[in-house]
Amino acid sequence: MERDIARVRASIPPDVPPVRVMLYGQGGYTGGAHTTFDDMVQAVSATNIATVHGITGFRKISSEQLIQWNPDVIITSADRDAPEDMRQHLLHDPAVALTHAGKHQRVIVMPNHIFLTVTHHITQGIEQLARELYHQP
Repeated sequence: MERDIARVRASIPPDVPPVRVMLYGQGGYTGGAHTTFDDMVQAVSATNIATVHGITGFRKISSEQLIQWNPDVIITSADRDAPEDMRQHLLHDPAVALTHAGKHQRVIVMPNHIFLTVTHHITQGIEQLARELYHQP
């Protein structure tokens, strides 16, 4: 697991500033410090905006907070057969549309079976997150 994470970290371009990301799920929930999501974000050298704003654990936020915090990338999860439906749902959310992530269509949808794992398979989610944050146009 440590080798996998080290390999992912080595693949991240060193001259790229940390990407400002945010978990935003159905119902307006986000994840901050002391969550597996925050651990994944730290593993890929990104910045979890919710943590920066003092969120600990999972908490519902308002649309206004989402707009004000203005993430570069929004991350969420969905069932294996519904990632594009979830992505389109978020991109059509009026609050998401006003963010940098919405304007640039930077919404990453990770499969629930990878995103919600608390086993060593979390490295698959970390790999996907790094790939989508740093290695796609």
